Amino acid sequence: MNPLRLIDFRRFTACTFAYTSALLLMFGMQTASASECDLTQERNIAFSAPEAKDTLRVHIYGDSCSESEVDIVVINAKQQLLYQYTGKLAKLMPYKLHEPELSQVVVAFAEQLLNVANSRSTKFLPRYTNVDDFYEATNDFVVISTAEYEALRQQDKPIIWHATGDSSWVHLVYDPKRQASRVIMRGGVFH
Repeated sequence: MNPLRLIDFRRFTACTFAYTSALLLMFGMQTASASECDLTQERNIAFSAPEAKDTLRVHIYGDSCSESEVDIVVINAKQQLLYQYTGKLAKLMPYKLHEPELSQVVVAFAEQLLNVANSRSTKFLPRYTNVDDFYEATNDFVVISTAEYEALRQQDKPIIWHATGDSSWVHLVYDPKRQASRVIMRGGVFH
């Protein structure tokens, strides 16, 4: 089995969020309130280059968690914006939650995103065969040319991955020529 094959996205995220939420509640750690869902967490990562000192920031904000927005931002050491994504928190969750349950998993969601977002490299991307076989093996679609994809596989560039819906996601790399982030694959679990 391909080690990069994604496990069932919904089951993985649901179990991770439930487990982390239980730990947070058990140890009395900070959670966001249902009336004021506002949380910012960040982690130092290497995104613009393998040795770069970039920052990945997750900001969740809104009057209620069920209506909260999520900003995912990457900035470099000079505070220049390298990437930004904004979406509704409720749409990124792998299952439907209601107040007050949603407020209990906000911290867990941010931690999970920070833990897995920058954990892969282009040198470990699987070889591209064709659309059907590649999707069957990875649940991803390559959205750049095959030549560009194969060239990326020969490099060691950090990849950022994050959810864009309850069962969809993107993979992106930093393009130093354009000085911008670039989506290289989109994935999802489609029925």
